[in-house]
Amino acid sequence: MKKSFIFLFPLVCFLVSSCNRDRLDPPEDCETEVTYTADVKSIIDNSCAYAGCHINGAAPGDFSSYEGLEVFKEGDEFRRRTLEIMNMPPNYAPADRPKSLTEEELELINCWVQNDYKE
Repeated sequence: MKKSFIFLFPLVCFLVSSCNRDRLDPPEDCETEVTYTADVKSIIDNSCAYAGCHINGAAPGDFSSYEGLEVFKEGDEFRRRTLEIMNMPPNYAPADRPKSLTEEELELINCWVQNDYKE
């Protein structure tokens, strides 16, 4: 039994740590004002609001407009899924769509969220 534990413990630790995605820390200083219209809409259009995903009822919420995000902003679901769990966009997105957000996109979204989702 002891030999099994010695072998399995490092394996379990490796598997658990390899499955975790780092959370994005809150921005220390957002030097410019980030808004939906100027900065975030293009990221959402490319990564979320396309046929088969967050547009026209394919997935919960229509992210093609600022108003369509309203319920997800108020419930903190957008922040949680994008910046904490970091499973949006999903890894099964179509080949012509990103499977993850770039560091720059994450930073812009993080600033946008921290500054109350300005339109």
